[in-house]
Amino acid sequence: MYRLLGGNRFLSVTSGAFAALAFTASFCWADSVVVVSIAGEAFDGPPRFEVLIGDTIVGAGTLKKAIATETDGRLFTKPRPSQFLEQFSFQVPDKSVLPKAEISVILANDKFSERSDGGLILDRNLFVDFVSVNGLEVTSADLALTRAGQVQHMDYQAGLLPIYEAGYRVVARPPEEGWPVSDPSASVTPASIVSVAQPPIPLLSAWKKQEQERAGQ
Repeated sequence: MYRLLGGNRFLSVTSGAFAALAFTASFCWADSVVVVSIAGEAFDGPPRFEVLIGDTIVGAGTLKKAIATETDGRLFTKPRPSQFLEQFSFQVPDKSVLPKAEISVILANDKFSERSDGGLILDRNLFVDFVSVNGLEVTSADLALTRAGQVQHMDYQAGLLPIYEAGYRVVARPPEEGWPVSDPSASVTPASIVSVAQPPIPLLSAWKKQEQERAGQ
C-alpha cells in the first residue's frame, strides 16, 4: 500500500526522535526526505541499519529500543511489538532520488548465537514497518525482501518484514509514476530533521564481507 502523508506528518513523527547520524552538512530545503520505521532485536549490542539507493549508502542508524534477546526473548512474543518501533528521517539530495530509484534497508552488523542448552536464540535482527519518500509511504505489505536480486519469501512478524541475516535487503519500489518530488514549502525545520544523510559513499566493504562469510558457511 502506498500512502501519501500530510505535509506536517514529518514534523509530528520526528521532532521527538534522536539523531541517527552526526554529520555536519548544509541544509537544502528542496532535498528529498526518506523516512524508515523500524524495530529490532539486539544481541551483544543493538542492530545497525543502512539505507541505500542502488548500492550507495545515503543514511544509517542504530536502534535504541531494540529488544535484548539475551534477557527479554523475541520481539514477536511481546503483546505490543509496536512499542519497539523507531522512526529515522534522512535528508537526501534530490539528484540521488531518481523517480524510479529503489530504496533499500539492510542489516549492517548481523550477529547470531544459539545457546547450547537449547534455550533462547540470541540474534540481531531488523523488522521494517514502512519506508516513505517525500511523504509517500510504502508499507510492509508492499516492501520486497531480496537476496542477490532475487525476491525471498519470509513470514511477517507482527506485521513487520524481517531481516534476519546480512545479504538480505528490504526494498521499497516506487509507484509507476515514480517517487513524488520534494516540496520546498513543506514544514521541515532543523528541529524535525533527525539525521542528515552523509554524502553518498560506496557500499561498505564490511557488509560485503558479512555476506561473503555467510555464503561460505
